[in-house]
Parts: sequence; C-alpha cells; structure tokens
Amino acid sequence: MLLRLLGALQVRGHQGELQVGGAITRRILAMLAVNANRPVLVEGLAAAAWDDEEPAMAQRQVQKQDRCSALRPHSPLGVS
Repeated sequence: MLLRLLGALQVRGHQGELQVGGAITRRILAMLAVNANRPVLVEGLAAAAWDDEEPAMAQRQVQKQDRCSALRPHSPLGVS
C-alpha cells in the first residue's frame, strides 16, 4: 500500500488507487499515516479532521463505526 500525503491524499494498493471516503475520513487517514506506529489520541484526530471548526461531538464522531472502521479494509495488515 502506498500513501501519498503531499497535495491531495492518494492511496494506492495492488489493484490501483483506492477510494477511502470523504474529506473527514481522508484527514483522519492522513493523520494516522503521519503518526504511523505511534498512538494517536482521538482529540488529535478530531482536531485534524475538522481544523478550527470542530463540532461539539467531534471526538464521538471520530469514534463512530463509519469513520475509522471504514479505513480497516484498506490497511495492508487487515488491522481490526
């Protein structure tokens, strides 16, 4: 798997470019990639996802199943 973080986020697998969701999901993936092999707090993911316009329930939204679990199928290790 190849992640390109400069410019628009691109994710390429063996089958070609992968679509990983909307802007918020892509920002979360970029933050996780930049911090590979290091723990990332939910607060940090929320801040990265929403910039300065973080909604009141941003941390909860990051934890929602449709945000982070949507990234799991794209993991090279199949992390669950």
